This record gives sequence, C-alpha cells and structure tokens, in this order.
Amino acid sequence: RNLKVRHSFMPISFMFCKSENRETYEHFFECTKATIQELFGIPLRASNTKSDAAASIYNAFVFSFPEATRTTCYPHLMCKLVTTIKGKMTNDGKLNYLSTVKEHLNQLHLCRSQEQFDNLAQVVLIAWWANFEIELANYMWTQYLSPPFNIWFIGASGKAGVEPNSNPIESWNKTLKQTKLGKLRGRLDTLLQYELPNLLFLDAHSKSGTISADPMYVGAENLHKAHPLPRSMSW
Repeated sequence: RNLKVRHSFMPISFMFCKSENRETYEHFFECTKATIQELFGIPLRASNTKSDAAASIYNAFVFSFPEATRTTCYPHLMCKLVTTIKGKMTNDGKLNYLSTVKEHLNQLHLCRSQEQFDNLAQVVLIAWWANFEIELANYMWTQYLSPPFNIWFIGASGKAGVEPNSNPIESWNKTLKQTKLGKLRGRLDTLLQYELPNLLFLDAHSKSGTISADPMYVGAENLHKAHPLPRSMSW
C-alpha cells in the first residue's frame, strides 16, 4: 500500500564471516534462497548482481544466480584506481593526471551499451598508450576493460534505475558497523546481539507506525542457531 516502498532499498539477509572466499559466498546465497523459499513459498531469482572485482563473489554469483546480469561496482573501481595512481606517482603532475584519467573513466561509465563502451575503451586505451601510460593501460585492460569485470557502464543492467554500484548496501553496512558512540566502531558481538536487531526492529515498526522504546537483544546461543556454517567454514 505504501508507494514509497518501491523507491526503498530493503536488505533481506546479512553475513558476517572471518574470510571471504567462494565457498562462504555460495553458502550465504544458497541459505538466502532457501529461507526465501521457506518463508514465502517462492524461488528467489536475481535479474542483476553487483560486486567489486573479486573473483570469489563473482563465481559465487554465477553458481547461485546463473540467470543474472553481473555488473561491476563503479565507485569501487574508482577508489581502486585512485589508490593505485597515487601510490605509484610522485611527480607534480599527479593531480592533473588523476583528473584526466577520472574524466576518461567517467565518459566510459556514461555509455549506454556494451558496444559503445567497448569502442570508447579502445579510444581511451590508445590515448593512454600514446602518452606512455603503458602500465595504466595494461592494468585497466586486464582488470576492468576485459571480461568479466568490464560491465560497469550506466546501462549495463538493462533495467531502468538499476545502476552498476553498491551504494545502497554500502550505506547500510556503514550504519550497521557504527554504534551509538558516533564514529567509533563496536565489537562484533555488540553489533550482532544488540545493534543489528535494534535497527531491523525499528525499521519494521516505523513502517507500521508503532515504535517500542524497549531495547532488543539476541543472545549468543540464538545467533549460533541461525543458519550455522559447515564445520569447515565456521569461525
């Protein structure tokens, strides 16, 4: 009934893990699919997935959601490239150079089709090679301008309003990781047992118009029962 819901980001599952690998992500995605099927009686299918250039996440998406279009997060790409450039350049022209490269990438990001993106990528690469930026050109070609992580242009998803970025979930993650102490980060057990239940509880009750002032708390024994990882993957 609330038309604002269609403009909202609604996370349905969370995972806290000690190490990020393909097996962990596959288990997480499969648990999510099984829970959606159990609670709502419908299969969970994804039309689009988003991630940084991590092979573990990409391969897990391929396994669990083979029908989805897989896109690469553009803000992650920019942060990675900026860090790479700043770490390798020490001359006075670094800022001007960085500005030029960011503009080239922005033009690539604004492409509407894969064909347009591929053609413009060739133009950009030739320009970088011509200006003796061989290391940058080779890095971008192998990492972000060749499959499978070259799907980060604005029209990559094929769905109106679905951009190649992870901004909604990154915003949620930032909120979850911060305690009521402002910028200080909380312990993992505090986050799981108090902060996360409160955020979810308040979000649900604010939509119904009734908010309880009583704090929520989930004991460690109950957390342990919630879709435990296999023994080889537990932590």
